[in-house]
Amino acid sequence: LFDTEKSYIGRFLADLPVLKQTARSYSLGLAKLRADMYEDFRAGMLADGYTVEDLKPMADLVNRLTGRGSLGKLEGYGPLLNQIFYSARLQSARITLPLSLFENPYVRRLAVENIVRVGGTIATTLYLAHLAGADVEIDPRSANWGKIIIGPTKIDLTGGWGPLIRLAARLSTMSQKDALDEM
Repeated sequence: LFDTEKSYIGRFLADLPVLKQTARSYSLGLAKLRADMYEDFRAGMLADGYTVEDLKPMADLVNRLTGRGSLGKLEGYGPLLNQIFYSARLQSARITLPLSLFENPYVRRLAVENIVRVGGTIATTLYLAHLAGADVEIDPRSANWGKIIIGPTKIDLTGGWGPLIRLAARLSTMSQKDALDEM
């Protein structure tokens, strides 16, 4: 198909009532998730004596955790960046999440808790898949880490965080493991 045909088909499908409602529901669900996280974190911070001025780093953390990173000075170029990089805000959120580890102690704790929860969920799911007989890779330096392998099918549990985790593991150990499990 030519680009114009793809574009036409995309517009046609987006106008179907069921798909339009599904997209709205998805967007609404994510907005509610962000609002609920923000409200929970805000209440905890204010109860611990933080002021309203201290909430900005926490709001940034919520946005980063939910894939809505800031584009900073490139905010006006969002649509163009989305054409070049798949979901520029999501990529920004992934890259800037570690910055939350350098915020005030409360935000730092929230960031660590959420990162550990995600890692624990991935590890538990991998272990359960291993017990069920699937092939899994537990070395984060491997390209297959975080994936359940069943025959020729690989199921990535990292939600796109795998390459960043793999890079961090490889840099911290100054070694890597290739697809053939060789160091």
